[in-house]
Amino acid sequence: MLKIYYARPISGCSPQTVLDGYKNAARLFDGATVLTAHTCNVPLRFVRDKFPSGARFHPGTSDHAIVKRDYWMVNQADLVYVDLMGAERVSIGCMMELAWAHQLGKHTVVALEKDNIHDHVFVLETADMRFTSEGQAIKYVQDMIKVYGPPENAWPVKLAEIHGN
Repeated sequence: MLKIYYARPISGCSPQTVLDGYKNAARLFDGATVLTAHTCNVPLRFVRDKFPSGARFHPGTSDHAIVKRDYWMVNQADLVYVDLMGAERVSIGCMMELAWAHQLGKHTVVALEKDNIHDHVFVLETADMRFTSEGQAIKYVQDMIKVYGPPENAWPVKLAEIHGN
């Protein structure tokens, strides 16, 4: 089964927006294993101070744990999808994840409209595929899932289906 690491900006977003984005990715990329910063239900960093008084932080919210876990998941993925559409602040996390993916030889797909704050030579050159439409980027990844999904979806049959043959 295809493994997809889904990255999106977290800084500046509400917890609900981030969680909704992760749930939506899991739905959109049905047929693949979707890995995110919220995989295994580790509390997101911005909710860690909401633990009851006297409770200890979840170990998964330490700076070290966040970086190591995200790197490990990028390393496990076959494809890294970075959704930067509408970003208003630079996402250091997404930039690290894209750089790791590039260095590890992962297939990288970036959704990034023109004049986005991330529209930079390093992002453009490390993205294998760059789409200025989120819909086109999602369709491309969904086609990859059809082609490289579970063994019963072997590519010769599904490739013909994608191309309408």
